[in-house]
Amino acid sequence: MDYAMNGRGKVITAWEAVSGLYYRCPEPSCRAEVFLKQGKKNVRHFAHRPGQGRPECELYHPSNYMAGPIARYSSAADDDIPPILPLSLSIELDPTPESRLKGKREWKLALTVPKAPDTHGSIRIDCGIGTPRLIALSKLALNPQTYPASLTAEDFGAMWTSPEVHPKYKAAIEHRIAGLDQTRPNLFANGKQKQKPLAKALTWGGTYYLVWRKSMPIDIPAALASVELAECDGWLCSIITLPNDEDSDIRQWMEAVCDLAIASSRRQWSLVYPPVVDIDSLGRLIVESNRQVLVATFAPPRQDCEEEQGQFVASIGRSTASLPTGPGRQFLAIEHDTRTDGAVEIVWDGLALPEISQIGPQPSLGTVGAAFAFRSRSGPERYRCFLHQAQIEPLFVGVRRSELDISAVALPTGCGGAFKWRKTIADPWQSIPLSIERDAARREIDDQTVQRINLVLRDGSFEVLVSLGPLGSRYLAAREYRPVAAQDVRLPQAVRERLLWFCVAAQSHPRDVQLKSLTDRALVRHYKSAITPSFLIAHRRHLDDLIRATSGLSEGL
Repeated sequence: MDYAMNGRGKVITAWEAVSGLYYRCPEPSCRAEVFLKQGKKNVRHFAHRPGQGRPECELYHPSNYMAGPIARYSSAADDDIPPILPLSLSIELDPTPESRLKGKREWKLALTVPKAPDTHGSIRIDCGIGTPRLIALSKLALNPQTYPASLTAEDFGAMWTSPEVHPKYKAAIEHRIAGLDQTRPNLFANGKQKQKPLAKALTWGGTYYLVWRKSMPIDIPAALASVELAECDGWLCSIITLPNDEDSDIRQWMEAVCDLAIASSRRQWSLVYPPVVDIDSLGRLIVESNRQVLVATFAPPRQDCEEEQGQFVASIGRSTASLPTGPGRQFLAIEHDTRTDGAVEIVWDGLALPEISQIGPQPSLGTVGAAFAFRSRSGPERYRCFLHQAQIEPLFVGVRRSELDISAVALPTGCGGAFKWRKTIADPWQSIPLSIERDAARREIDDQTVQRINLVLRDGSFEVLVSLGPLGSRYLAAREYRPVAAQDVRLPQAVRERLLWFCVAAQSHPRDVQLKSLTDRALVRHYKSAITPSFLIAHRRHLDDLIRATSGLSEGL
């Protein structure tokens, strides 16, 4: 194999590896220990250590003496033959890590030939690419094999089989399967396995690869989180993620364009914290590095059994932990004491959930979460806060009091949500969609939409809901906010100096204005919106006491 995972959970090539270090198989179903092999005759590659490989691993190829004798099945003993799967289509993605990709991720169509019941005979499979491929059953007896397939072929199947091939296996592979649909998009299910199989049904909250001809224009709705992959021989591919909640517009679009119905998922889960920064081309959720990951699960109780317990398994690096789950809503905290930024893998009752990939703070990302920028209507003050942070609540209240304006809303591409409002509970929600297209030059909502949000927030008779899924949500109850006249606030010089020192130590600086030029009122407001590092928590508490002890500062701020 050409790739392996190092001790930090990063996928590297054999040419980047160092002999003698610890490596693991990159297949999610295996994760066995592998080692680097190199010599004068063989090219550098990874191999499973003796006794470490698993038969279900697609990258495991044991030596013939390790495989042992394979029984020969007679035609009279058909009942003893294991079930033979048919030929199947899937897509394979370039396994290069996201950080090392140059451009969009490559992909290809693949044809999987099922495992053979014995080692006798050979077959020729038509993959739609050049001469049919000759395959010895001695190879297929170990594991199913996957080969590149043509995107434009009408069907696939065996062209020739030798007389020694078992009749049941011969019948299975000679049954030709249809190629890709040339008139509508094809959907492939996302998963941790290397091959992404054709999807026969859809569920809300699922992730799928959409493949269609370039000559057939497809407009993916903005409400669908999507990532575009590279073009392949005149075919396009995008990974899409359906929302967890049912959406009538998306349902109609999927049924009309893909001719597939969407079923409601019996069990639901959500990543509560840290907020999702992005969704990459492998369907992984990208979050900022954190020692704790908070996940919410929901499973409705079943009527056919009194007690039902599931199993929730999480692993990161070489550490694995499990916890029993039951019906209803549960919150599960995944904590790790490792310094690695490796991916968090979660399996719930045997179902692999999307991988959570952790990254360190990167200025190049620009936006980490849903960022709102505010500006004062009476001064030069500027504030910036994320939707999932508690500090944004008084800033929204300031907009409702006509003291502040929202100047910009920045979102990660591929994530969507809505700004909703209504007068009473009996009224339907009115909404403004909030999303950024993948190919957009800016990651900010347009100015006209921002102005509409400001107008709605200033009307206190509306109850408002800002919902951006895993990026956070905020609810403001309907009430009449009366503008409060700004009071003349004066800070003692010692308190002001302490506040300035705290903001500098916390690396919190206002936009377009120097920190020292802020008025006392603006400085306190800026201090309130600053994110407090762990080493400044004690200083923050002491400063809060000093501010509360200063008369007039608790009102209107």
